[in-house]
Amino acid sequence: MKKTLKRMRDNGFTVVEVDTKEQARDYLLSAIPKGSTVGVSGTASVRETGVLPALMERGYEVFSHWDVPAEEVKATRLKANGADVYLTSANAVTKHGELVLIDGSGNRAAAIAFGPQQVFFIVSRSKWVDGGYGKAVARIKKVACPPNARRQGLDTPCGHTGICDPEACGDSTMCRITMVVEKPPRGRKMTVVFVSENLGY
Repeated sequence: MKKTLKRMRDNGFTVVEVDTKEQARDYLLSAIPKGSTVGVSGTASVRETGVLPALMERGYEVFSHWDVPAEEVKATRLKANGADVYLTSANAVTKHGELVLIDGSGNRAAAIAFGPQQVFFIVSRSKWVDGGYGKAVARIKKVACPPNARRQGLDTPCGHTGICDPEACGDSTMCRITMVVEKPPRGRKMTVVFVSENLGY
């Protein structure tokens, strides 16, 4: 795991190691420039740190599509993708230091690929896999997707049984875009806050 974090640093990521979600929250509150607009993806990991209400209490404008009526979700996602700072997570981290994620709507993938100037990934140690892309995707399908599908009330095999069956998912599938981030895009800053405590899925 230490080799993984070194590879990430060598590849241009800023890596911050903390033990708890409270420490992750405090780091974000100190690192996000005052006056910034802040977008957030559909991530349980970020929300579990408690940073969003803390930012709003300090006067930051936060764009979170989880917290608006259904008719405002699309507009809020677009505002999040155009914010100064973006808070998100990854579903897995390979031993090579790659961030791997699967999206259903694509807003997170879009923001990471070509969005806010500064991106913070909140990633718990539990998302690290001792392998490459294949192991990362397997972790996502087996560990992350089932509880996420249940949270969203999706009619998918993994949501009902915990077992991935792509052919039976139909239009309910959340696995539509798979993304691997090897290095930060040119001219942008990406920080990985690596948390020892388990967060998210």
